[in-house]
Amino acid sequence: MKNILLILCFGILISCSSNYKRPEALSAKMKRFSPIEEKVNLVPSSAPLSETMKFSRSPASVNIKRNKKKFGSTKTLYFLALFDQFQTLKSYSHLKMPNIEICPHFHNPLLKRKRVIQRKGRLNYSFLKKSHLNDDRFLSSTPELYLPITEKKKNPKVIDIIKKQEKNSWNNTIQKGISFHTLKTHRELKQLCNKGKSTNYYNFQNLMTFIRRSKNFSPSKKNLKVLLKTTLFSNMALISSLRKKHRSRGLASVIKREKELKGQVLFRMKADWVEEYFKQIKNVK
Repeated sequence: MKNILLILCFGILISCSSNYKRPEALSAKMKRFSPIEEKVNLVPSSAPLSETMKFSRSPASVNIKRNKKKFGSTKTLYFLALFDQFQTLKSYSHLKMPNIEICPHFHNPLLKRKRVIQRKGRLNYSFLKKSHLNDDRFLSSTPELYLPITEKKKNPKVIDIIKKQEKNSWNNTIQKGISFHTLKTHRELKQLCNKGKSTNYYNFQNLMTFIRRSKNFSPSKKNLKVLLKTTLFSNMALISSLRKKHRSRGLASVIKREKELKGQVLFRMKADWVEEYFKQIKNVK
């Protein structure tokens, strides 16, 4: 009987020891832990600016001043401007893009703005030549070549890829860059709708505060580069370029809305002079 009891006890000890697990070390737990982080909509690298570029300070429009209350707070203006930019970029993407259906934080401002369905824009890059890829004057007016074709980094850019490709692949690569950028813009809009904030908005707000307090933010290439590091200004340059390659004219109502919002952003940022850069983008061939 004693032998049987000893055998049973020995079996139980073996069973317990085989199921025993040492306490997990803190370092091992941390390796498995992946916190939910905000995915920042990285602003693309700006195109090189032409050496011949010059600026002059132009007076702010009186009409723009009168419309200031129409767009509410800085955050509301940022959201509405980014939303309209997304609608335009979506029309140039070769992929079907999602819509913004629910937007708790900007529900009323969005309702007040009548949605305009934009026609699909067909971009024409048949004119693009190898020589253009080394021409700073041309590159300064073609920011879509500096769009990243990855989600989390600014490199590689479209221009890095097409320099290694045959010409018949260039259009697809440019379209890929536009689509990536549009999807990331949609993601930022979703975050603004759900949380009422985004990293890019705070960057924009901080720059606006700095400009209002500064006495030296005058028209210059240096200050233009600073503005182009913000989402709204980067998109303004991009859309100006895409419109130039568009095979047909855009809807008058869409152009009017775009000018209205852009004008208000330029007015609040004291950056009316940047219009000269956008005009250059449209005029360079």
